[in-house]
Amino acid sequence: GGYQATVDWPGVYFWKTLAAANPDAKIILTVRDAQQWYESAANTIFTRMRDFAETLAHNDTCTLDQKHLTHRRMVNAIVANGTFDGNLDRTHAIAVFNAHNDDVGRSVPPERLLVYRSGRGLGPPLRLLGRACAADTLPERQQHGGLWKPIPKKRSCPMRHGGVLQTLLSCRSR
Repeated sequence: GGYQATVDWPGVYFWKTLAAANPDAKIILTVRDAQQWYESAANTIFTRMRDFAETLAHNDTCTLDQKHLTHRRMVNAIVANGTFDGNLDRTHAIAVFNAHNDDVGRSVPPERLLVYRSGRGLGPPLRLLGRACAADTLPERQQHGGLWKPIPKKRSCPMRHGGVLQTLLSCRSR
C-alpha cells in the first residue's frame, strides 16, 4: 500500500526482512546514549507495556476498546516479548539496544546506512533520502510533553490506564 518508510516498532523488529526485501532502501540507524534511551523507554513505552501486562494478568481488558486491546497485544508481543524476551530491566534492555545497534552497523553496507546521532537535526537524514523540509517544521529532538493522548474508553467500564504515544512528522518532497 504505498508506504515508503517505517520508523520505530514494529518495523525495527523486522528490519532485516524489510532491508532484504528492499535492497535499494536507505537505512537510518539513530543512535543515542544507552542510559538516556533506557530512561526514555522506561518512562514511556515500557511503562505502557508493564501496565498492559498487569491489566491482562488481572483479566481487566474491559478498560480498552477492541482496537486498542489488539494494538497493545501486538506491541507487547513484538517489543516486550519478541525484542526483549519479556525482560525490560535496565541491564538487559540496554544490552539488547547495544546489540541491535552493533548488528545494524555490521550488517548494512555503508552506502545504504546513515548512523545518525539523535539531537543533531534532521538535515543528514533528509539529505540521504533526497528530501527537503522547511526548517521550522523539524523538531531538533523528541519531546515527551503533550504526546500522551487519552485512549478512547468503553462506556460500560471505567478506564484505569489512559494514553498512547502519538508522534507525527511529515515532510514533502521538493
